[in-house]
Amino acid sequence: MSLEGLKQNFITKVASYGSFILLFFPIITPFLFEFFGVLEEQTLLFLLFGILFILGMSMGVAEILNQYALTRFLLAKAFFGDDTQKS
Repeated sequence: MSLEGLKQNFITKVASYGSFILLFFPIITPFLFEFFGVLEEQTLLFLLFGILFILGMSMGVAEILNQYALTRFLLAKAFFGDDTQKS
């Protein structure tokens, strides 16, 4: 897999789970501030690690929940086509 293919695959995943990321973000935020509190003075590092942490947690939980038909309503996959299972 080339780097371009990996980048397109990641962007597709983020776009398909966008609604879940927005719903899951307020749940993760208190843990984010507690865990990365040591980076209080380094704003850029805090933002970088925060974005990686939020995307990683959201996408990981979304991939796990995507396996079950009942939770597809949370991921908005019941209403849209399931394009993540095509590989």
